[in-house]
Amino acid sequence: MTAKIDLAVMQVLQKLLSTAEIGQIPSAPGIYFFFDKPGRLLYIGATTGSLLERVRAHVAGKGVSNTKKFHKEICAVGYIEVHGLKKELDMLRTMLVNGYFPKYNKQDVKRENEYDIYTVHGRVLGDTGVDKKKVSKRKTVLKPTLKEIEIRQENSDITYARVANMNAEDRVKKLWSCQEAGAQLHLPESKVLAISDRLLKEQYTFQRDMKKNMMFTMRDLVVIQVLLNLNPTHDLKKREIKEAISLVRKFGIEEALRISEKLLKT
Repeated sequence: MTAKIDLAVMQVLQKLLSTAEIGQIPSAPGIYFFFDKPGRLLYIGATTGSLLERVRAHVAGKGVSNTKKFHKEICAVGYIEVHGLKKELDMLRTMLVNGYFPKYNKQDVKRENEYDIYTVHGRVLGDTGVDKKKVSKRKTVLKPTLKEIEIRQENSDITYARVANMNAEDRVKKLWSCQEAGAQLHLPESKVLAISDRLLKEQYTFQRDMKKNMMFTMRDLVVIQVLLNLNPTHDLKKREIKEAISLVRKFGIEEALRISEKLLKT
């Protein structure tokens, strides 16, 4: 079985450029993605320095040994600005590699593909590199609605986290009490409170009702589910909490769940 993931449909990248346009890439830290002429994802990298300088070195095949063998295949470059420590960006890159299966990332792969899965970007067009009329100028990733998640699930072999599988009555809710959140996450209320307290210590915020009790949004449920996907033992560490929050913030509900579930299976 062959399955294809299209980053254009997922709206993951902050921007996509041809190799002739890489001068537009900012001198900021982040994650970068290389694509060949047909649009297949070749490589995912990360840098805490300048995205522009790192990408230029890769494309030129100078001083970067791991891309010297395929730098001539690079036709387009995508990127996402991400600020953080080196270990945080490296962990995010590893998660993306195991979620999107780039052709040349070998050292970061934690498991073999169950299927012939590969990733493309549908907006990479021949020698021009990019369909400029269609590339989004948004700097944030659009978060899919629950209905969009449901539709994509019906047409995909990928199983999403439990919080995406709600019944019709639950889908209309905007806020859940701690007890209701526990029911959705299949966790006791005490465990939900314990995880929430850990999130609060990392400056994560929750809505409150008139009695100052915590109320949970869909985003909050997803952050908790992603966190448990990253560490099912519930022995949560500060680094994993930050990674879960960052995944949901940068990639939205659906992609954060999908990437973290892939790692759960390793």
